[in-house]
Amino acid sequence: MEFESESTSLWESSSISTSPEAVREKSEKQKESYKKAQAQIQRAQKDEKKAKGDNNELFHILTRFIQNPFYESLIPRLTELLSIALPSRPIIGILALVYPDAAYHVFHSIDQWDRMKSLQLLYRYEIPWNFNESELDESIRQWMSIWIESFDKYISTAWSSVIMQKKFLSMISNSEIIILGGITDFVYFFFQSRNIIISISTTESYARFILKNIQENLQKSLSQHPDIDILNREDITDSVLFGL
Repeated sequence: MEFESESTSLWESSSISTSPEAVREKSEKQKESYKKAQAQIQRAQKDEKKAKGDNNELFHILTRFIQNPFYESLIPRLTELLSIALPSRPIIGILALVYPDAAYHVFHSIDQWDRMKSLQLLYRYEIPWNFNESELDESIRQWMSIWIESFDKYISTAWSSVIMQKKFLSMISNSEIIILGGITDFVYFFFQSRNIIISISTTESYARFILKNIQENLQKSLSQHPDIDILNREDITDSVLFGL
């Protein structure tokens, strides 16, 4: 009798937990979890596709860049940036300062392609000119401002890869010396191309300001990025996907 009583009790408990309403509720929760996980995966795949597109663009730009003897002195520094696996978009942004193909791609990406006019109108001093910021030709000053703003927007926009942004932000801290050295060399090369004599220390101070500005804007951009949740893809488990 005790066995029958216990069996009945267990059966009744099981019946309650598997009632049609409970099954329906569990099924709806599983469907909702699946939809959320599926949407997150799709956003992650879309984000990865953005990064892959940047890689392809960098490959095409570099193929032409390294064949131009004018930029030969920059190749060792460029190689160093590639060796630390710096994301493609920051490299393209740095190249845009001195290389028209990269500049055009950046401006086109941020829907500001008309800014190419500023690059075409750059002044070059006829004889070596000692750098003096207050007396710097307006076209050079304007181009530097346009490049910095465009570089920042190109990196921080919501339509760029959030995974790329997160990686670049991390690398600014972990590989700051190499990244800072890369920006410094490109800025120094730019001034030389305008026949401007400038010290490495002054150039590095400009590079440090540029990198700091990008870092702050990246932090702000990531906090507001519509796909920020894909950085937590490790939360997508089999139990979420398949209701296990």
